[in-house]
Amino acid sequence: MEDIPMSVIVHYGGSWEETPTLVYVGGTTKIFDELPADLYAIYFKKMIDSLGYEDISKLHYCDPLKRVDVGVRFLSYDDATFVEFLSLLYIYRVMDVFVEHEEDSEDELNGRGTFTSLLGRANPVVGSTNQTTEPRKPITVVDEIDYFDEGIDNEDVEVVNARE
Repeated sequence: MEDIPMSVIVHYGGSWEETPTLVYVGGTTKIFDELPADLYAIYFKKMIDSLGYEDISKLHYCDPLKRVDVGVRFLSYDDATFVEFLSLLYIYRVMDVFVEHEEDSEDELNGRGTFTSLLGRANPVVGSTNQTTEPRKPITVVDEIDYFDEGIDNEDVEVVNARE
């Protein structure tokens, strides 16, 4: 029996929105499938560059076993973050990658903005059925992230600050 080929689903051209859960809306999705088993950062960068955007400011991926508010990780082309991404890709064979563009404005009044700006002010949960229109109550964020166990997000200062 052959191994299942690795695939990456890249969401680009959209932005993060709080509706009341945190989601990536708009844009396009491109699937890169049957990736080589020896995938490396430079090849991955060429894949992202093939989307045709020059205004990419950040990449994020989501741990497939976690909610977005605790599972989204910063992705770079260096070994510190790319190796963690690859290890999850090798295990789960399919990963979602989200592209953040430079023009993504922090329009927080309309619930839109960068991932870190919305994460810092909200308590998003993927798949939440709570659709109440009541105003959000202030939350106390407890730092339950063990960076040695969860991966390395300290490469992105905004993610670290938003989770504090």
